[in-house]
Amino acid sequence: MPQNLQSMRNAKIFSFIAAACSASVGIFSKGAFNSGLEPMHVAFYKTLLAFIIVSIFVLLSSNFRNDVLSMAKNAMRISLCAFFGIFILYNFETLAYAYEYISTVTFILLSTCTITTIIFSCTLLSEKIGMCNVFSSAFCLIGLWLLFNNPNISLANMGGILATIAGIGYGLFLVLTKKYAISCSIFAYLWWLLGFGTLFLAFPFLLNNPSIPSLRSLIFISPLSVFPTILGFYCTTKALTYTKVSKIQIYELAEPIFASLFAFIIFGEHPSMTTIAGGIFILFAIYHEQLSVSSI
Repeated sequence: MPQNLQSMRNAKIFSFIAAACSASVGIFSKGAFNSGLEPMHVAFYKTLLAFIIVSIFVLLSSNFRNDVLSMAKNAMRISLCAFFGIFILYNFETLAYAYEYISTVTFILLSTCTITTIIFSCTLLSEKIGMCNVFSSAFCLIGLWLLFNNPNISLANMGGILATIAGIGYGLFLVLTKKYAISCSIFAYLWWLLGFGTLFLAFPFLLNNPSIPSLRSLIFISPLSVFPTILGFYCTTKALTYTKVSKIQIYELAEPIFASLFAFIIFGEHPSMTTIAGGIFILFAIYHEQLSVSSI
């Protein structure tokens, strides 16, 4: 198999794993809400616990410790990535789930992220955008319009607006992570990313009646820390080493499919017709991006 096709295959595998992991955010977040935690508490505790878990591995491995120390020179760059990828994404995504259906939040977040990555990968990374990328962007815009055309999403219900802000943050995180191309182990990068993310999220947490999580809430916080936070970010960052940002984000549009399925099975959430229609247009973006890969 040619090297470029193998790289694209690897990128797709890691992107789809990341999408499946990230799809669990809404499920476990709503479970944490029901256990008594506020959205900002959930965002902070899942990041803190993920940082503690990664730190344990770093302490047990001299190789990881050396990698972490070697990355100190990139601390300012990583802090910027953490601001958009942890602080903005987690703050606004978690808040959005308190207002809106899981399927709606994920479709809006991912479609907004896709548009953001395409725009900034052109301006900041000088990536060339082909016709398949143009079609993908068009489908995302139509899908996003349909989602916002839902009468349940308005200024009185902030779910859609919060999800849009989260999507912009995630898109900028992807572009900046690719731009800086920090050469070291992804695990060490993850340690710094989660460390800065925990620090940033501590501010809204402390200003929002901080409380100690109960044993019941930890049942939901723990998988949030492991699957979407550690494994999800690891796989996304790994996928970025294989191909362009715009392609990675198109592949990760599979996340709403998993999220909608989980939400229907666990919470019985039935997406509206406009949400379904918007989702269909967004899924066409994946199809058109796949055409560009097949033609390599």
